[in-house]
Amino acid sequence: MTACVYCLGTGELRDEQVLVRGEDFYVCAPLGQVVEGYVAIAPYRCIGCLASLPGDWIDELARLKQLVAEFYADAYGVSRPTFYEQGRAGGGVGNEALTGFPLHAHLCGVPIALDMHAMLVGHFMRHQVAGLHELSAAANDPYIYVESGGEEWVYLPRTHDERAELATLRIKPELAAFIGRPERGHWRAYPGDHEVKRVIDRFSAFHTGTMA
Repeated sequence: MTACVYCLGTGELRDEQVLVRGEDFYVCAPLGQVVEGYVAIAPYRCIGCLASLPGDWIDELARLKQLVAEFYADAYGVSRPTFYEQGRAGGGVGNEALTGFPLHAHLCGVPIALDMHAMLVGHFMRHQVAGLHELSAAANDPYIYVESGGEEWVYLPRTHDERAELATLRIKPELAAFIGRPERGHWRAYPGDHEVKRVIDRFSAFHTGTMA
């Protein structure tokens, strides 16, 4: 089995890439910076998707998402960032079909106001949600969660074919192509080491200021 990228014990993430450690979650600057400032919020435990989280974990996840939003406003001047999760493990899938990577839940953030709804609307059924606590309703199917333009949506399959598509779709290459940077869609091809270092430095300066 391929080592899980987001299980900290595998060493796939360097210590300096972990920006904040909470009780059940951490924030990291992963490789594959589709834009500088790309971060992920992941649970320490290898849970497949955010819809499967214990209910009493959601408050911490929401607080860390808010911290990331404040970081984006401070460091990048972005008041409406984009957050998304590709919940391929909804329905019980444990590993990515093509690569064998374990599916470890992580909420992605980018410091741009990205209209991901324009990418997804019409392809899948969508439901507006009031927050991350409503994701548990999507646990039986693969899904995509998006917060964009101040609204939160969950995209779900309508048919068997759409279910299979959502279980295998890799949204990051689609996102990279959508913003005109297709070469950044695969983290092995474009690790973005320089951007990772800048994110680490920017976040350190921001977090030091908030703790002062």
